[in-house]
Amino acid sequence: MSDDAPTKTSGASLGPVLIAIAAFFLYFAKDIPGALAKNDPGPQVWPMLLASCLLLAGVAYSTAWFVRTLLTRREDQSPSPRRNPLEYLTDWGLQNVALIMLGLVLLLAALPHLGFAISAGLFSTVVMARLGHPAVAEALRRRSPDRRPSLWREVLVTTAIAAAISIVLVALIIVLFDRVFDSPLPKADAFNLPF
Repeated sequence: MSDDAPTKTSGASLGPVLIAIAAFFLYFAKDIPGALAKNDPGPQVWPMLLASCLLLAGVAYSTAWFVRTLLTRREDQSPSPRRNPLEYLTDWGLQNVALIMLGLVLLLAALPHLGFAISAGLFSTVVMARLGHPAVAEALRRRSPDRRPSLWREVLVTTAIAAAISIVLVALIIVLFDRVFDSPLPKADAFNLPF
């Protein structure tokens, strides 16, 4: 399978997934109360805005995939070979979509018990480590081209970088929402942490 194979199917799978997630959030965001004061947009704004961005991204991915598929089929009139269903399990893009979906479900389940800081930190570390692994592995290979670094070293370096970035991002989110906007984030029931 070539390196560009995940991009051929990722538009077909990612677009509808983003549209479904956006529809889910738009459906539930309508129950959030609107403006609380005259100049206050209310808590409904952020979920609606983010869901709208997801919807636009899903439509853009689907449209780009559709146009690319039409253009490539016009150039090559030969029928496209059927893909073995097991190949979808090895498709990096589809694995990433599945990992993010599973991670979001686990994040929502962990929020009441572990709080925002720990749940979001673990989620973002895992997702960033997974998405950043190819880039870090390539950088490690370029640094020492005469020998290939071990898989464990690649995973540890990627996870350490992802964890450091996650700590900074979660701290910024806590400061922004909890301190600046005075919007409380879920606290940990299990550890009695102040964040």
